[in-house]
Amino acid sequence: MLRASEHVPAFLGLQGECQAIIRCMELWKSAAIVGVGGFFGSTFRFLAGQIIPANPNGGFPIATFLVNVVGSFAIGIVISLAIGQTISPNWRLFLAVGVLGGFTTYSAFAVETVKMINDKAFFQAGAYFLGTGIVAILACFLGMAVSQSFLRN
Repeated sequence: MLRASEHVPAFLGLQGECQAIIRCMELWKSAAIVGVGGFFGSTFRFLAGQIIPANPNGGFPIATFLVNVVGSFAIGIVISLAIGQTISPNWRLFLAVGVLGGFTTYSAFAVETVKMINDKAFFQAGAYFLGTGIVAILACFLGMAVSQSFLRN
């Protein structure tokens, strides 16, 4: 990382201003990393919605369910790798916040659950709500365990 004191002579008295500029540049670099990852994640999410057949009667939203489970599994791997410092902070931003943030669809999950409730499909709504939460959390644990087993080998 750049240090303002290393690049600006002390007699100019600009160290504080340079540090603020450097922090701002680092923030924008991180935002760009997340944005590029988000582009890929959102694109993958769109493609998943096009490829996975939808229920024509509006029933159980399988595409959203699968995307959230797969995304939870993947984020378990990414976070496990980040904790073990196997990937850099920039890769964590790109993958966890960008790609997987754009890929998973909890906003769609909420809308679909509300639609099922409004359609009086209470059993489906409850199964979807509980199933997504439970299975996504289990998938995250599984992703962490899988990545840890690879790291040990």
